[in-house]
Amino acid sequence: PHASSICALSVRDDGTVLTGSSDGVCCLWAPGNLERPLEKRQLGIAVSCADFADDSTAYVGCEAGSVSMATFGGSEPCAALGTHRGRVTCLAAHPASRKGAAASSDTLGLRRHLLASASVDWTCRLRVGSTPLGAPLDHGAHGYVASIAWSPSRAALLCTAASDGCVRLWTAASGQIVGAAEQL
Repeated sequence: PHASSICALSVRDDGTVLTGSSDGVCCLWAPGNLERPLEKRQLGIAVSCADFADDSTAYVGCEAGSVSMATFGGSEPCAALGTHRGRVTCLAAHPASRKGAAASSDTLGLRRHLLASASVDWTCRLRVGSTPLGAPLDHGAHGYVASIAWSPSRAALLCTAASDGCVRLWTAASGQIVGAAEQL
């Protein structure tokens, strides 16, 4: 199904696997059956990272810096959500978007559709759909943001890790750093 390198991988709670490749293909795979994908989508963008948004959609980051949403189980085109100024290194859908997550609001009031994306442009951007949420979180000038993760127990906390060895903990609602470990 993929004709080039697989650059993106995400697994849902039910075991469904999402893969994305640099040839612009995303595939959904059933748990226990990796011989033939359930669905294959040609996105037309070189995929660099992906994460499930919910049961039928996935967020996709690309080499050119764009972030899109792909819907599975239909023929809708990808919806462009925004851009970075360089390759998107990782995406993290808020845990509340997962199947069975409570739809109640928290201090952000929007976490069901909240996405964090990071890039080689040294920033992490938060958005709800295509709407940016505040200014980009600037990780600093010494390393690009290589990884991001939401706290599974504190809805408003986001952790970023950079290529220079720095880890930062942010309050997503305010964009303020609440903890940091410099060059471990």
